[in-house]
Amino acid sequence: MDWLARGRDYEGTADLIGRHMDRDVPRCSPTTPIAGVRDDVTHAGICVVVNDVGVVFGAVDARALDERHGDTAEAVMRPGVTTVRPSEEREKLDRRLADHKISRVVVSDPEGRLLGLYSPH
Repeated sequence: MDWLARGRDYEGTADLIGRHMDRDVPRCSPTTPIAGVRDDVTHAGICVVVNDVGVVFGAVDARALDERHGDTAEAVMRPGVTTVRPSEEREKLDRRLADHKISRVVVSDPEGRLLGLYSPH
């Protein structure tokens, strides 16, 4: 299971979100100036804030930009964003996201490093 939780390829027919996540996710450091973060949020809808080894600290989206003020990503990010593993079953996760009216979720490995972003289809 550790293999799947790290988003590695696998054989079989299990429909896990690792096969459906977007790996090209804007990321920034906590010290990234807000102007750069704003550009990523405008183009992609989100910028995931990670440390120097890729561990997720938080995320900046349009709502965070509207509600918070500051000069850096850390100042405006929503800390402690919910993450899921790529080994989650797609159907179950889609139901959970729909129940909570969530349109996307950050995907990380067991150490908390950013792997991608998943949005139900």
